[in-house]
Amino acid sequence: MLKEALSFSNHGSHLRKKLIDRLKMLKKVRLLAGGDMSFQLHEPLILRVLDYADLHYGSLSARDCNRSQTIQNCTFRIIKRVDIYAASAALHNNLEMMYLPDRRHFHCCNQVYKAVNNLAPTFICDKFVHTQHQLYKSNQ
Repeated sequence: MLKEALSFSNHGSHLRKKLIDRLKMLKKVRLLAGGDMSFQLHEPLILRVLDYADLHYGSLSARDCNRSQTIQNCTFRIIKRVDIYAASAALHNNLEMMYLPDRRHFHCCNQVYKAVNNLAPTFICDKFVHTQHQLYKSNQ
């Protein structure tokens, strides 16, 4: 059982430092290989780190969540080679990528779907109560 006072702030800080180093690497790839290669590499370099335990990041402060979103936005600016004043909404739409809170919500829904349909590990599936609901009453 997790302690209520447990904070992910230190973990968030460590992840941001790790991501900043990876952003520098992505920037070098962008200069050498171009935008297509940097877009392909942003998933293993950046998104996997942001997605790691993202279901638990709900306990992060809004400040830490905003910092993580800023890193994702910076990644897209590097890929598209635009300045820091480019609107992040346009970048997300152009690259067809979700904002981090939307990704977290998607991953949460995906995990619930897997658990309800017995596609997740049994220790997760066992936490869900399966009930049968009759949606309408038949007159027959």
